[in-house]
Amino acid sequence: GRVGKRKVINKVCNEDYSVAVFAGGQIFMDYFGIPVYRYVNLLARKNIPVVFNACGFGEIKSNLMLRLFKSALNKKNVYKISMRDSVKRIEKLLTNQNKEKLVKSYDVGLWAKDVYGIDVNNKTDIIGIGVISTPKTSHLVYDQIRNIIVELNARKLKWQLFCNGSINDFKMAIRIASSLDYDSTVVASRPQSPRELVELISSFKSIISFRLHSHIIAASLNTPSIALSWDNKLDQFFESIGFSNRCVNINSNHKDIIDLLIESERVGCNRELIEYQKNESLRVLYESVNGVL
Repeated sequence: GRVGKRKVINKVCNEDYSVAVFAGGQIFMDYFGIPVYRYVNLLARKNIPVVFNACGFGEIKSNLMLRLFKSALNKKNVYKISMRDSVKRIEKLLTNQNKEKLVKSYDVGLWAKDVYGIDVNNKTDIIGIGVISTPKTSHLVYDQIRNIIVELNARKLKWQLFCNGSINDFKMAIRIASSLDYDSTVVASRPQSPRELVELISSFKSIISFRLHSHIIAASLNTPSIALSWDNKLDQFFESIGFSNRCVNINSNHKDIIDLLIESERVGCNRELIEYQKNESLRVLYESVNGVL
């Protein structure tokens, strides 16, 4: 409950730190508004510098949450804010004297291959189909993936359904498989850890998927991927890696999606750009932290 969460935040902030780092991810959304505000406020009382690293901007519908984020980000102890996307949206929340805190960075998930020491030469000839289950996309995902499977079968291409780890996503994959008279063997085991997810995606020759981090991991592994966009964070990521055309509308024609996948396998990924973004994300983090130590 809220009281329990507040106690956890209080306990964490009672410790002494040289610097506190929000490690990244889509932090700027309604769900995290109150905890982010509390963390920054408590750390400000102890004058502990705060760094927001490679963050993303999600959906903020609540004016209250918007005000809380604005208050938190403009605190004197917030030293640096680096964003993987939506830099201009965050800039609007900052006062003029605080805009210099804001810098562009890239998702640190691009380091996945290196962090887990993954051998990228262990790929199979299987195409991974990443599943998502959210209230606003479920019926679209269900129909689209069924169409994609039928098309892959017609072209005699091997495939496997997978999820990023969400129970609901996994259940959706099982439901789709069952609707086409397949048993659960066509669904990859649900990853129980980040390492398992990275290892799973490393086994595919390419992927078609909905979840952003399946694509970030794929880019890290030099695995071509096609995104079915349900959130502009996907569009922004594919624009950043130089392949905007590989992020398509969730309702796109399934045959066109497979054509695009085959073309992406032929062209491959832009390793030079990925390496630049990895190094830049590390440089920004080091500079942010070293600046206050």
